[in-house]
Amino acid sequence: MRFLRAKCLVCLGILPGIPASAKVATISLEQLTIRSELIVIAEVTAIEECAGVRVARVGTVTSIKGMAPTNIAFVAESTWTCDISSASIGERVLLYLRPVGRGEFVTMNGQDLSAARDRSSDRGITLFALTHAGRGRIPLQHIGRRWVAKTRTVAEKLPELLVNLVLPSSAPIGREQDGTATVSLSYLVKLTRQSIARGPREAFPSTGPPFGAVACGLEARQA
Repeated sequence: MRFLRAKCLVCLGILPGIPASAKVATISLEQLTIRSELIVIAEVTAIEECAGVRVARVGTVTSIKGMAPTNIAFVAESTWTCDISSASIGERVLLYLRPVGRGEFVTMNGQDLSAARDRSSDRGITLFALTHAGRGRIPLQHIGRRWVAKTRTVAEKLPELLVNLVLPSSAPIGREQDGTATVSLSYLVKLTRQSIARGPREAFPSTGPPFGAVACGLEARQA
C-alpha cells in the first residue's frame, strides 16, 4: 500500500524533485514499427462501445506486418492524458497495433480494457491498441492518384507525422497545391518494411523525454 501510494505521489509531482506532468516520449517510425505486432492499411467501418470502451472496427486493405485476423478493432479513446487514440468512420489509416493484454490499463473514463478485449473476443473480434499512446494511427488522404499523410516541421526539428512521431531528415516531404506538407503512403510503407527487415536496434527512444514518463502517466491513471 505504501509503495502504491508513493508511486501515485511521484506521478502527481507531490514528492520533491519530481516534475508535475508526465509526457509521451518522441519515437521514430522505425521504433514504432518494431514495437507493433500488427501493421495494416485499413478503413474504419464502424465505431461502437464494447464493455464501455469506444472501439473502432476496421476492414483491412493491406497487411504489412503480421497476419491480420478476419475481424479486428482498436481502442479509439485515451487511456491517459497524452494518449491521442481516436478514429473517424470512413477514414483510411495506416495502423501500427499491439495486442490488448491481460491486466491492461483503464480508459480516461475508468473503463477496463481487459473487459473490452474479452467482450470483443466473445463476438469473434480481436481487439488491439494503437502503439505508443495513439501514435500508431496515421490518417491518410487521397490527393490526385496518391495516398498521402500530412506532416509538419517545427523549427529545426525532424519532420513529424503526429506529435512525438518523427520521420528521418531525408524523408521526401512534398507540398500540395494548398501548401500542406505531405509524405506519400508508398514511402511510409517502404520505410516500415525496411525497419521490419533490419529488426530491433533500440529498446527505447533516443530523443525526447524518457520512456519511463509514459509508464508514470499510466500508473497515475490506474492509481
